Amino acid sequence: MFAIPLLAVTFLAAPAENELVERIERLQLQNGMFLDRTSDRTTVSSAATGMGSYALAYAATRGLADGAEVAQRLELAFQITTQ
Repeated sequence: MFAIPLLAVTFLAAPAENELVERIERLQLQNGMFLDRTSDRTTVSSAATGMGSYALAYAATRGLADGAEVAQRLELAFQITTQ
């Protein structure tokens, strides 16, 4: 039996994949970090950034997001988390 990550299942099962990618992108701030929730525009976390980063990287592999742009955004996020 294969273990498929939850986000992968979400992308594979959703008819509106582009809408999911847009929702994830809205959670990412200019500094690359991801919000914990849309209702709180002030709280970011490394956990949310990790999950959001994974989701965007996966979306890029499916052609739903520009891979070069995603790589730049993720690099910025990881630079911020290590400072």
